[in-house]
Amino acid sequence: MTARKQSEPSSGRVDIIRAVETPLGFFVLVVLVVEAIFGVAASFSASPHRSWLIIAMIVLIFCLVAIVALLACFRPEALRGQRMPDGPGSIRKDAGDVTAQPPSMAAEAAIGNAGTGPMSMRRGYARSQHPEFFAEVERLVPKAKRITLIATGLNLIWEKHILDMLLQRAQSGDADVTICLGNPFNPHVEDRLIEEEMGDNRPPVGREGIIKNVEALVERLARAGNPKRFRILLFEHYPTFATLIFDDEIFFYPYAYQLLGNLSPIFHLINDSGEVASFFVHNADRITADSVPAQEVLQRKRTQAYSS
Repeated sequence: MTARKQSEPSSGRVDIIRAVETPLGFFVLVVLVVEAIFGVAASFSASPHRSWLIIAMIVLIFCLVAIVALLACFRPEALRGQRMPDGPGSIRKDAGDVTAQPPSMAAEAAIGNAGTGPMSMRRGYARSQHPEFFAEVERLVPKAKRITLIATGLNLIWEKHILDMLLQRAQSGDADVTICLGNPFNPHVEDRLIEEEMGDNRPPVGREGIIKNVEALVERLARAGNPKRFRILLFEHYPTFATLIFDDEIFFYPYAYQLLGNLSPIFHLINDSGEVASFFVHNADRITADSVPAQEVLQRKRTQAYSS
């Protein structure tokens, strides 16, 4: 019985210490301890000293209120024990373990939280077919002056109204449009397409569908007079992520192993000329520089078929 009584105060102190997990909790604990010491001292002090101790207790409380108010205004994350991002490319991790969530939710939560810091990351969407992402594209297409869309199949442009807007803006000279798709005849791109066939969610289009889409897009441009400001290119490398650029607005989504790009989360950046945004812009420039005009690829295939 005596041993248990002796252990109770000790366990109580341990519980109190464990409960202090943030700077705000530490401030409160210190004030309570100091107030308790001052209170005990005041009860055994003479009247003049007691008055000063009471005044010190009041001043201490007001100082705590002032410190917490300043932190709440200028560094609210510090009260929760979090750090500000170290630079433009950093992503802040808010309280809670987002890795315990499903992948798409974790990605959206992480990027959504990052949007409040001084960085180029704006937000994330749980999947590349998210309706809010399409709404964002519909907002950007009518006003962007430089549009570069790089993806293996790029389902986005098969929305008729979006393709119509892209073509109209290129014809009027209001925008430079570059659409860069995967070359379905290239072995590196074929590797990716075969890999997608191995997953549980089979691609609704596949290689043959991409060929038909490219042919339809080339024919559509030919009927429109092949506007000079509208390019259709085919890249010839194994794709790792898609990149969609509308002036200073950048979107990208990864190509996960055996998983369709439609199911990948998509991330939204603002080109602030920082290292993160510049990485995607320069990567897009390299891809388009090494890609081949779709008209040439189709013409070459037609010539080979005719010769054989």
